[in-house]
Amino acid sequence: SIIRNIMRTGYRTVRLPWDASYEQVMSYNPKGVVISKGPGDPKVCTSTIRTATRLIKNDTPTLGICLGKQILALAGAADTYKLKFGHRGQNKPCIDRRNNQVYVTSQNHGYGIDPKTLGKTGFKIWFANANDDTVEGIEHKTKPIIAVQFHPEASPGPYDCMYVFDRF
Repeated sequence: SIIRNIMRTGYRTVRLPWDASYEQVMSYNPKGVVISKGPGDPKVCTSTIRTATRLIKNDTPTLGICLGKQILALAGAADTYKLKFGHRGQNKPCIDRRNNQVYVTSQNHGYGIDPKTLGKTGFKIWFANANDDTVEGIEHKTKPIIAVQFHPEASPGPYDCMYVFDRF
């Protein structure tokens, strides 16, 4: 669904493995890069974190989804942690901090970003979980980089988050 939604916005896509190097990614001269979802602890994705660090440094338009959000946070020097109880389901309310609009989202993750570590990263909170105030989305203050913890491609609620792809 992520690929389908990127194509819906008028762009072609190239799918690369999770551990593709920065050089491999940039060999396609991308207009933007999506770091997608996946299972497990984001801290073990060291090669992806290295690639994401260079994407941030070089102002490459980037969208992180779920694990991709956590990887971008780590690449920006924030920290992640294991949630006591993961967020799983298709009815998780998230608040867009830019306009206080609440969206019903689909989620399936067990890790979060420590908000206290965002200050030094250039990222700010974009979405917060309405139930427990965990970080559900980040956006870079000066670079074209955004990320969401939920799955905008899942279309679970009355106000779907497809606009995340349009913004990217």
